[in-house]
Amino acid sequence: FVSRAACFAAAAACEPDRVKTSRDLEWAIKARERAFAPGGGRGAAMLADLCGDAPVALPLGDALFVHGGLSTTALYVGAAARRKRLADAPRADAEPPELLDALNADAKAWLRGDGPLPAALTANAGSPVWSRAYSHPAGAEPSAARCGDATKALDALGLRKMVVGHTPQINSGINDCCGGRVYRIDTGLSRSYGGPRQCLELTE
Repeated sequence: FVSRAACFAAAAACEPDRVKTSRDLEWAIKARERAFAPGGGRGAAMLADLCGDAPVALPLGDALFVHGGLSTTALYVGAAARRKRLADAPRADAEPPELLDALNADAKAWLRGDGPLPAALTANAGSPVWSRAYSHPAGAEPSAARCGDATKALDALGLRKMVVGHTPQINSGINDCCGGRVYRIDTGLSRSYGGPRQCLELTE
């Protein structure tokens, strides 16, 4: 959900030579899309720089931070193709932490326009950025099989918990599931959803 003003601000910053009236919303939307498209210019470079500090999935302490949710399947998808494309890429049967590092590197290269879209990040239910496996329906406990997927992924990476967003928990607020191994922190606090303002504090 992007406001009209945000569209024009991004478009004007990325295409300053284009002088348009405030009524030309179509240009602003398209300009913003071009700016943030992989390899598309300043917006994409900004996202690529951000990806270096906030990758697809970030292990921090004993927690894994990921937008949608991570399964081990996502780590192995595309690993063989990556090995064919890059001689120094980890083998398809490499340890999960190595495969996660490679996936994060692939995502950064794609944003810069230096590589293909990683297979694991295409718009599908198993993608780490699209998955709702651990958070939908909001506030409900996932199936035992899905909790098993979360546990398998965390154990493979040597981590204790996963922190996910992507699916607003408007009526539940921040909550956990799968025996406390997954924390769902998207409260829908944007103006579009009107959810509660909350934060998750993790302590040792």
